[in-house]
Amino acid sequence: MPGYSMPQKFNIGITLDLETVATPQAMERLLAFFREEYALAGDDIGQHVQSRVQDIIENTHDMVSEGTLLNSITWASAMIGSVLQVLVGTNLPYAKYKEFGTIPHFVPFHMAKSLYNQAKNQWGWVDPPGRSAYEADEKGRVWLAPAAGARPTWGVFVTGERKPFLFPGWVASIEYIETRMQDASNRAVARFSGGAA
Repeated sequence: MPGYSMPQKFNIGITLDLETVATPQAMERLLAFFREEYALAGDDIGQHVQSRVQDIIENTHDMVSEGTLLNSITWASAMIGSVLQVLVGTNLPYAKYKEFGTIPHFVPFHMAKSLYNQAKNQWGWVDPPGRSAYEADEKGRVWLAPAAGARPTWGVFVTGERKPFLFPGWVASIEYIETRMQDASNRAVARFSGGAA
């Protein structure tokens, strides 16, 4: 995906063995069938992996607060020569930190509204007296107090625990991918054998 990359590759090779000698025209026709069927398979694979990744975000991890990450997962597929390429990912900058984790670090509330909401709704932090929810001061900082009457703070330290979702989504899809690619191969051969145009 453009912007932020989390490169993980799965290469699944497919070998085509022809038992009969084909003319160059017949071979070109057969390859065209394969490209068409693989392109359709790429769309199905992209949708399948996207669905698995979203399931992991939604059900396995405590990751959904605003739903931004969940709704940012998208896919694209393309035939590049004889290679089918399927990409599934997100362009959110913080997604790589969820996938791979970070060292503990301070995050200001104004840079991560979901942390502000978590501090307020799950941890019981409160807006300091005289401030409304998510109100910034003259320097653009957003404040919460860890407890009523406590000194306000404008961010929190986060642990940087890794919560992978993209890689496990692909792993959960391997069997589907292999089956779908075999199906695409069978369809291409059937079209060629049947004399389809």
